[in-house]
Amino acid sequence: MPAEGSLSSPFLSSGSPPNGAYDFYRAGEEALRRHEYDRAMSEFSRCLAENPNHVEAYQRRAEAWRALGRYEAAIADYTQVLHLRTPDDRTLQGRGMLYSFVGRYRDAANDFTAVIDRNPTDASSYLSRGQAYSRMGEFPAAVTDFAKAIELRPGQADTYLERGTAILLADGDLNSAVQDFSRAIQLNPFLGGALARRAEAYQKLGRSELAAADLTEAVRLDPLNPQLLVLRAEIFEKTGAMSAAMTDYASASKLDPSNAKLLLSQSRIQRLTNQLEEAEKTLSEAVRMAPDKIDLILARAELAFTLGRYDAALADFMDVAKRVPTNAVAHHGQASVYLARGDYEQAFPFVDRAVQLDPNRAAAVFDRARCHSAFRNYDAAFADANRAVELDAEVPAPRKMRTELHIRDGRHDEAYADLAFLIAKQPHDATWYYLRGVLESRRNRHTAAVTDFTHATRLNPKYAEAFAERGITNRALRKNWESFCDFLQAVQLDERYSVEYLVQRGIVHGARKQYNRARADFAIALQLDPENKAALRGKGLITELMSQVRSPESVLAHMPEKDLVTPTEKAILSGAVEVPNRRKKKHKKAKKKVLKKHIGTPRLPQPPTEDMIAQRMLDEEPIVPVQLTESDAAPAGLTETTLDQPTAPVAPPSASGIRKSPTTTPAKQPTAPLIKLPSSASKSVAMANLKTLAKAQKSATKKPGLANLFGLLNSDPKAAKKPLGKQAAADAAAEKKEKIKLYLKYALVPIGFFLMGYTLYDNLAGPSINDALARGEAAGYPVKNTATAPDLWREFAKDLPGSNKKYAENYIQISGKLKKVINTQSRAAFLLETPHATLGVECLMLQRDDLAKAKAGDEITIQGELPEVRKVDQNLVVTQCKLRK
Repeated sequence: MPAEGSLSSPFLSSGSPPNGAYDFYRAGEEALRRHEYDRAMSEFSRCLAENPNHVEAYQRRAEAWRALGRYEAAIADYTQVLHLRTPDDRTLQGRGMLYSFVGRYRDAANDFTAVIDRNPTDASSYLSRGQAYSRMGEFPAAVTDFAKAIELRPGQADTYLERGTAILLADGDLNSAVQDFSRAIQLNPFLGGALARRAEAYQKLGRSELAAADLTEAVRLDPLNPQLLVLRAEIFEKTGAMSAAMTDYASASKLDPSNAKLLLSQSRIQRLTNQLEEAEKTLSEAVRMAPDKIDLILARAELAFTLGRYDAALADFMDVAKRVPTNAVAHHGQASVYLARGDYEQAFPFVDRAVQLDPNRAAAVFDRARCHSAFRNYDAAFADANRAVELDAEVPAPRKMRTELHIRDGRHDEAYADLAFLIAKQPHDATWYYLRGVLESRRNRHTAAVTDFTHATRLNPKYAEAFAERGITNRALRKNWESFCDFLQAVQLDERYSVEYLVQRGIVHGARKQYNRARADFAIALQLDPENKAALRGKGLITELMSQVRSPESVLAHMPEKDLVTPTEKAILSGAVEVPNRRKKKHKKAKKKVLKKHIGTPRLPQPPTEDMIAQRMLDEEPIVPVQLTESDAAPAGLTETTLDQPTAPVAPPSASGIRKSPTTTPAKQPTAPLIKLPSSASKSVAMANLKTLAKAQKSATKKPGLANLFGLLNSDPKAAKKPLGKQAAADAAAEKKEKIKLYLKYALVPIGFFLMGYTLYDNLAGPSINDALARGEAAGYPVKNTATAPDLWREFAKDLPGSNKKYAENYIQISGKLKKVINTQSRAAFLLETPHATLGVECLMLQRDDLAKAKAGDEITIQGELPEVRKVDQNLVVTQCKLRK
């Protein structure tokens, strides 16, 4: 039995052990004190092998396991201790902390609760249990425990930090969280976690500047923490400070070079700043670092798709789909590539598979609707478009498709509702006004339709479809001239509307009784589109009208159509000929040539010039229209009621060589009157009428539309044939000549006297310019240093930076023995000898004539400027050199 003095031995609780167990325990204690945790664990294990009920050995070995990071083994030893003896606070707290480390927060909370039940004033147990509750998301219970811990120990900064964090994560009172973080920082100014958390609270409160300031201080306290830099970069990114965000991401990447996510963040900033090529390189580097990261490969594929590199994008999408067959993004990406190429049949299987894998992916559902629409499966297209709108109501493209399908199927009220939403969402998008105009036109509300089409063309002056639809609507309103102007705009923007342009031009010519021109327009339109109903009806009506009119023009009524558009030209225009890639440019030129030959270069109507008006006033045409108004009706039968409206644009057009329509002002300008003369009036009668009209010139000055017309009418028949503007130009030229004479008299004469005086002064009073130049060339430089060529070479060979600092970019004077004279077409220089066998000091001379003043072997002195020397493995070059002696 042990002596009574041995009651303090650690073996008391388990009886008297053998001496071996005691020695092992003492050796483990010594190893633990020295932080030799592996040896300590081994000694305690040998002790327990000798005495399996040694409680202290279990507890000390648990501490060694904990130091080694083997938490499960440590938990097992603590549990064995609690089985062998009455639970104590130290063991329960130790096991509770280990439970927290391994994520078993419920077990940890139970251990801390047991400690609190035994000791209700233990602040650390309230803090630890609050942390466990917070990790489990039970924030109200956590806040209660943190408040109790603060009450028991109010000066602990970590407790305020934990309570503020729980309030922040629970989306509680952010101002209360800020107060807790601020109190933690007051108690411990070096607590970087409190600064980071307060920055997060400030960010949620919209106080980004304060958030950035806190993170800057946190980075100063812990400059090697990349996570702090990332948090600050995210704030900079949200506030639009992309350059600062990029700098922080780059710094974080240097601290953590193996983190590919940081490269992904950098590429995102580069995309936002439109540095797409750099972003692609960054993503490629990230993929190289982490080839198994699917999100990196998808990000690179999406960027390649944005850059139009469809092959690279398709390869990445296919790679992801092969690795993860259930990845909907990869399948949708492949479909997007095929859709961008217009290959709907190839795209459909992939987009359909993407929708099956992710039915709530709105973009994939809409792309499948596009495929259905291309296949003319409009019911399925409408169902998918409707589903896409339900999934994401803010994206306009699915709603636009649904609107178009509503209009197609006659669901006007639903289309109005969608268009109202789109216009409210994007009031400056011309597409929505165009669609509403189409809807109004379908409901025969033509005036409202014209208003919408006009607004669309104002928002987008290159909207060919809007001009064409407005032309159709104006035709329905019998505004033939306005319709012609609209189709003229449309055909300038898009050749598809050439047939409709020709049809409308034929209507305008027919309204003016220019039947040959109208018939030619309809004939050309029919050659391009034989099924065009408006052209067929128009040609028939014009033929009927021409048979009723006996005029010299009727002789041309039977003009052969072979003179209009030849079969070859028609094939070129219609695209019926298969053109190889190498000849597409030549084919395009031929197409433009045919269009120019038959239609001419389409031009917008311009106001008539003075010459045109005067010539038309003397022409034999019975009517000279300055502008065609709505009151100018077409001939009987040639109206919209007899011509069917076109339902869709047709193929690119052609036309015959037809005289262009008269140049007139657009319909929006003030309407000018028509000047009518009798059809049998001769030129003398016309001039008599002009005399009468000239008397109204004064009253016409108040009307701009008439003032320009009457301003060029004169009572003199000869003057009537030329505009009055020529006389005004002659008067202006004469006035200009008088001004030039005055200029010669009063300006050039004094200048001549001044030049003569300067010449006399230059010749008599001082040296000439040549003398001054010669003196400048002969003058020396302000020399800063003087050296011989060998010494200069040695200095640079010994200390290149120091020699550059002393000599570079300064004027120096060098003396030495001339080794060689270099006199070539591109180089004029002296080469001075140095200790080096082949290299020397090369002096580039300003004057090539100086080369003849010295020869090899002479001792010479040269001044010049020595540029910075990069390395001493070539001649030292001195520039701007002058030979002194």
